[in-house]
Amino acid sequence: MIRIAYVSTYPPRRCGLATFTEHLRKSIDGVRGPSDGDRVIVLYNDSDGDDAYRHNPAYWPLPAQNRAAYAEMAKRVNESDIDVVVLQHEFGIFG
Repeated sequence: MIRIAYVSTYPPRRCGLATFTEHLRKSIDGVRGPSDGDRVIVLYNDSDGDDAYRHNPAYWPLPAQNRAAYAEMAKRVNESDIDVVVLQHEFGIFG
């Protein structure tokens, strides 16, 4: 089964990208079945914090304003068994 990493904001954050990514993930899971290997690389800022994501292994929190964290996350993805990366972009979210 293909393993997907979704790079986006994600609920409980309230924004259009978070909602879209949650719906996309559920729709893909509905077609092919859920995958324990999928990950959500959750962009968060200091005001959001990462508490909602830190304790679930399906979520890989990424501080949006920390440039070094992007390189570390890219390395983590490259070393993982992720097959596809789905990147949701909106100006103002990425650092």
